[in-house]
Amino acid sequence: MRARRQLERVGLSASSIERFLHAAVKVDLHVKTVLSLSLATLGVLHSVSPCIHVVGRGMAWARDGSPKHATKQVDRLLSNNNVSPWLLFDAWVRFVVGPREELLVALDWTEFDVDDHATLALYLITRHGRATPLIWKTVKKS
Repeated sequence: MRARRQLERVGLSASSIERFLHAAVKVDLHVKTVLSLSLATLGVLHSVSPCIHVVGRGMAWARDGSPKHATKQVDRLLSNNNVSPWLLFDAWVRFVVGPREELLVALDWTEFDVDDHATLALYLITRHGRATPLIWKTVKKS
């Protein structure tokens, strides 16, 4: 309950996240898709793992709902072919970069031999030295 109040105090509720997504995402997404994205975001903020069951439980906890129903919602969102991360990258990068006129970025290339995958990521480096991912792509190495 305390964590929920703290997030709501700083404006991180399902409705505020949904308003932000409507304003930031310039892609024509269905209203229910934006709602699903905002609820999944809320679930991620309330969970400790990106696992869909944990995110579903986090979403249920944040909204006083059923973990089973919330997990099903997250699963449907992730299996929705109309929701592509590439559709959201433009809005994400614009949000993270904001009004900055100058950026310090880092590129990171990581290879996962066991999985036959490689990931290239572009990070924004903040004044505090933190790295915020801007865009990334994972490809099959073979």
